[in-house]
Amino acid sequence: MTFESRKHVPWVDEKYVMLLDQVVDRFKVVANTPLTVNFRCPFCGDSQKSKHKARAFLFTTPDGVMYKCHNCDHKTNLRGLLRRVNERLYSEYVSETFVKSERPTLRPSEVTKLTERKVDPARHGVRNVNLPTIYSLPDSHPAKAYWLKRRIPASRMSDAYWAEGYYRWVNVSVIPGKFKEALLPYDCGRIVFPFRNVGGVITGYTGRSIGNETPKYVAIRTEDERSTFGSERIDPSRTVYVVEGPIDSLFLDNCVAMGTSNRNVDYPDHVYVYDNEPRNEITVSIIDRAVNRGEKVVVWPRTLGLKDINDMVLSGIDVNALVKERTFSGLRARLEFSEWRKQI
Repeated sequence: MTFESRKHVPWVDEKYVMLLDQVVDRFKVVANTPLTVNFRCPFCGDSQKSKHKARAFLFTTPDGVMYKCHNCDHKTNLRGLLRRVNERLYSEYVSETFVKSERPTLRPSEVTKLTERKVDPARHGVRNVNLPTIYSLPDSHPAKAYWLKRRIPASRMSDAYWAEGYYRWVNVSVIPGKFKEALLPYDCGRIVFPFRNVGGVITGYTGRSIGNETPKYVAIRTEDERSTFGSERIDPSRTVYVVEGPIDSLFLDNCVAMGTSNRNVDYPDHVYVYDNEPRNEITVSIIDRAVNRGEKVVVWPRTLGLKDINDMVLSGIDVNALVKERTFSGLRARLEFSEWRKQI
């Protein structure tokens, strides 16, 4: 299905709809196209007599993802629901959709129109990025200096790019009009990571700021296809390590990045490597579900005290050796996970 003909929930909205699985009761996907989910209403409690009744729905409309409870008749949008059920999810959603008090806001209908805006068919099947690689930048360039400061492998500098103005570059070269004019004053330079399918076709991009700009990551999709960063480079006959962020993936052998923690892959032999965040209820819930499915996961040592792989590298840790040492599944994974999460 092509980008211009698809009609579905914008990618960021879809991500947060699925994350609700961890914070609402009796979550169930009713339909995928368009995305519709059902769960117990967090506003009225749905039913005091029966714990099995679930009469609240999130569904897709021309104005975005909307919420309605068929018990109390409460109505709101996805943003309003997230604000009610989980402040952390709400804050992260606000950050990813640029809806902050000090920034211009977009109505749900505007977000939908921007996401579904038609793209020139010639822009599909793109394999090349019309940006300079990090490798090609002068050593004095802030992006290259950031790369070296973070001890990211120099051998991977040709796999990432630099956009002097990320929003403007997307508007001109990727999806015309994706970012509204009101957002352009908040534009900044970002390291650009292209996400590709196994054939090397670019399916989306993530732009990573190198300063204190927010949001830190801004992701877009250009094809109606889920993919990972680095998928075109890995050997699926070997163990594939799966992390969340593109930068972390550059430190591990045969590794891909999902761009989010709430995704699954289908490589024959894979290991999920989540951030070391035992106090993050979302991360804990995602790992818990992976362990219950019998997946192989990395459970970090309780004494580690470092959040992600890049931080570990900066501390002098051999992350490839540690990841192999701390990979578990089945009962051992459950025991290690139970000890790890006691830090909460």
